[in-house]
Amino acid sequence: MDLAPATQVPIAILRQIFSLFGFGLARHRTQGRAITFDLDSPIKRLPPELLLLILDYVPVVSGASLGLTCHSFYSCLKERCLDSLKKAGQSAICEFLYCLERDLPTHVVCPHCVRLHPIPNAKEYHLLSHTDSRSSRPWLACWKRDLISGLARGTYPEFSSILFHMAMKAYRHSYDNVQVLKLLGCGSKKLLNWGFIEQRSAEARIEDGSLLVREQKVFMVPSSEAIPLPWCGGLDICPHIQFATMQSLHKYGIQIPTATQIEKFENRQGLICCNYCYTEFRVDFKSYGRAGNAMFLTRWMDLGEGRDFNDHKYISRLSSIEEKSWTKVAFQRGSICASFEQKLGAAFKFDSLLSHQEEKDLGIEKAWPWPEGIKVSFIGIKQRYVVRNGSLVLLLGI
Repeated sequence: MDLAPATQVPIAILRQIFSLFGFGLARHRTQGRAITFDLDSPIKRLPPELLLLILDYVPVVSGASLGLTCHSFYSCLKERCLDSLKKAGQSAICEFLYCLERDLPTHVVCPHCVRLHPIPNAKEYHLLSHTDSRSSRPWLACWKRDLISGLARGTYPEFSSILFHMAMKAYRHSYDNVQVLKLLGCGSKKLLNWGFIEQRSAEARIEDGSLLVREQKVFMVPSSEAIPLPWCGGLDICPHIQFATMQSLHKYGIQIPTATQIEKFENRQGLICCNYCYTEFRVDFKSYGRAGNAMFLTRWMDLGEGRDFNDHKYISRLSSIEEKSWTKVAFQRGSICASFEQKLGAAFKFDSLLSHQEEKDLGIEKAWPWPEGIKVSFIGIKQRYVVRNGSLVLLLGI
């Protein structure tokens, strides 16, 4: 009789074989309780050689899982099954970790680090917190992955893929996720530039089982400048809408008032949606008199449920995805903003996120001098898009 392992054995047959010994291949929830076998269970009386022979017909992940069910199985199978799991490679190890994760409500699998990360220690896995603390800890594989994939360009610097999954798992298990959500956002941060001041803030919330985030940037420029835009820099809305320069707003059909028009300016374009990811944004302007003129960029993003790193709502945020792989999405205009703000998008007041003190500070603090001889102008910049019903539409014949 040939005892060599078969390449494939129908799962139904394996279930029948194991059921004869009082052990099912189907996985059962334990709610934290250890699985114990009756002392008279036939499978406990099997010779180790026969048990190892049976395991030749079982997937390596299932064999490793069996080795963790009790002390006797562990001592018998650890060298065979757990070593085989290690040799099977990263994919098999991750599959095994995902099996364990189901009964570990305070841990998430990191497929990049190939480890289980504990949710209570979320701050240790937050890259910006690590950088701010000037820790000498080596970079984690998930940090490198976020950097290479361009996640920050599709979201913002504080966002983290692993903390996103931590927050969502804690939410699904009704655990406190306030601290994780706090790490995924940031309070007001101010940056003094040559000629203008930039202030930004971000917040993360879970609504209807999805993680929603809102980021707002405010740019205060001198009231003496004819066009209320910073003279340098650009804006990343999402991986699919990126303004290389501030003047690119004009190219894409965003309405921009002059300094003389800003007092009576009204944003008639409202929310603008991306066609390839779940993002909404709006651009507004406000005069603060002699203190300066401000441009507000507010955007809302839906990151999804965080169950799978391959979920489209998540991977559509990655700047590393090539344009040929972009897939169009459909959602109701204003739905993300309304869900986050808990009110209709039309009722959102763009300047309501700034406290009175923050508005006052923006006017009091002085940026470095505006560079001499530099003026923001739209001369030579041809408009190629128009905003129509909340979408950027390419002008024909351009």
